[in-house]
Amino acid sequence: MEINKKEATWEELLGSNHWEDLLEPLNLDLRKLILRCGDFCQASYDAFNSDKHSKYSGSSRYGKNSFFQKVELESGSDYFVDTFLYATSRVDVPEAFLLHSYSREAWDRESNWIGYIAITSTKSVKQMGGGKYTFLGEEP
Repeated sequence: MEINKKEATWEELLGSNHWEDLLEPLNLDLRKLILRCGDFCQASYDAFNSDKHSKYSGSSRYGKNSFFQKVELESGSDYFVDTFLYATSRVDVPEAFLLHSYSREAWDRESNWIGYIAITSTKSVKQMGGGKYTFLGEEP
């Protein structure tokens, strides 16, 4: 597989030039960014408590402070969870959208944790050469 080692700016990696000269062959930095974004999404899947018998069903298994350590995200120390995101619905929706606990002591009956907002640490900002970058991990 041929690798494109062209040095791209952060803006170019995010598509400012419609990824011109970055796709064929695939730019190494763009490949790393795509894989990192996938890892952030996988962290949401790994953290989601889908055990309907748990009173915490539909929530994150882990707290904000230990989130990336618990999901074992590579380079997780470069980020911190700023906030968790939740979804609610007052209408009946299929279980695929909102999971409800069987427990009488359920933490919530109308909402589910759907992801997080993570921000790069100050150390990582300097390494990436720019401002703070925010990533959203989302549970389906």
